[in-house]
Amino acid sequence: MVSEKNERAAASPDSLSAAVQELLANPEGERYQALLRAVEAGAPPAEELATSLLQVASALVQTVQQQGTTAALRERWEQQRRQWEELAAARRNLRQREEDLRAETEERLARRLFAAAAPAAVQLPTLRWRMERGRRVLRRELLAVATVLAEALAVVGLEPLGQVGETVAYDPRRHLPARPRAAGFSPGDPVVVHTVGYTYRGRVLRPAQVDTPPSGRREEIKG
Repeated sequence: MVSEKNERAAASPDSLSAAVQELLANPEGERYQALLRAVEAGAPPAEELATSLLQVASALVQTVQQQGTTAALRERWEQQRRQWEELAAARRNLRQREEDLRAETEERLARRLFAAAAPAAVQLPTLRWRMERGRRVLRRELLAVATVLAEALAVVGLEPLGQVGETVAYDPRRHLPARPRAAGFSPGDPVVVHTVGYTYRGRVLRPAQVDTPPSGRREEIKG
């Protein structure tokens, strides 16, 4: 019978949702089913019957549409959430790889630097111990340590900027006044290197400190 088919359809999860079943269970739904039984019994379709059928059918359609929209939005949200989680995981992995690569690079650089500076590195504490106790330290020993350190820095790409005592043209990108009163230099002014700076692959890491040339001193500007 039609009523049995309707009941099976209402109870089947493939045909109607739980929300629709709840709608059929409310007073309007019960009235709708009672009117359907009246039609099946042969009662003429009165205006009241037609109106009730249209109202309940419209409510059912709206419920199904709303549920379909909600389900679609929920599915889109779940997809977006999964994408966010995957993106967050990828960012964490990338950050970890960057940290591992940085640590590996720093360790490799440190190994290269120590391999080149090892003779001076092991000699410096000895020289300091002797100097602190007034022991004799030969100039050639200090020069040897300084030479080894300079060569070690060059191995990893660090080059000295300027030479102590040389006269150069002032460049604010490469030079820094050694004294506050010498801060009035203009680009191109002759200055004397007071303390060397350092560059790494052409990029200035530490500007050289410069000062005004001694009065009456004339030297060829280098650089």
